[in-house]
Amino acid sequence: MTEPQDNRSNSEARPENAEWFAAASMLIGLALLLAWLAVSRPVYVAFLPGVEPQRPRPDMRLDLNRADAASLEALPRLGPALASRIVADREAHGPYRSLADLQRVPGIGERTIDLIAPHVVVHPPPDIDRP
Repeated sequence: MTEPQDNRSNSEARPENAEWFAAASMLIGLALLLAWLAVSRPVYVAFLPGVEPQRPRPDMRLDLNRADAASLEALPRLGPALASRIVADREAHGPYRSLADLQRVPGIGERTIDLIAPHVVVHPPPDIDRP
């Protein structure tokens, strides 16, 4: 005696294939979303309930003539290399007199200065002669 023939397609015969595909698609989509969020802009996320993320306070600005490289890295578009160049330039050429003086650092242009301007201040040391 022959067994009855199953006329269902492979996807109907194996519903786990559709479930697996849906789960894999969702995981890939989630991974792509997280990757996009990580590179597109800073994301302030509190992972613990009731914990507020720390954002820069508007009344607390970084002084370019006193900040170390680690502090400068917290500024927008400044990574370790650029922060180190700022400190090295300050040590080689003296303190900054204005924010525009940052343009003497290789890799810093008007756009970078515009982005960090709300977060920094330039206080020349008192021993600098003003022109």
